[in-house]
Amino acid sequence: MGARASVILTQDGKESPCLCLHWGSNAYHEEVREFVTKLYEVLKDPTKFSVWEGKKTVHAPEDRLEPSRVFVKLVQKFGEGGYVAKDRNEVDDSDYGCLYVELGDKKPTFSQ
Repeated sequence: MGARASVILTQDGKESPCLCLHWGSNAYHEEVREFVTKLYEVLKDPTKFSVWEGKKTVHAPEDRLEPSRVFVKLVQKFGEGGYVAKDRNEVDDSDYGCLYVELGDKKPTFSQ
């Protein structure tokens, strides 16, 4: 029993590990959508502040929006009560499935 849900970040054929929360539910997927959307707003607008450090960033590794780098931030934000797996085959997200986040050049796209 639980409200299992997972997230995988993708970009140009690269894929992050899978972050699964046992008690995640659709609320987890919605929080990830909001976090990634805000991330894009901040990194694509140089007048806004960084979601990473509360200040403007200049060429921080996260600015490249690569799956592995953004994944680390997701683990920091959502990792409590969850676990990381190599891929979706190693998780049980049978309640709410997996949210795939494609990290595009201009904006993210989300699919389940």
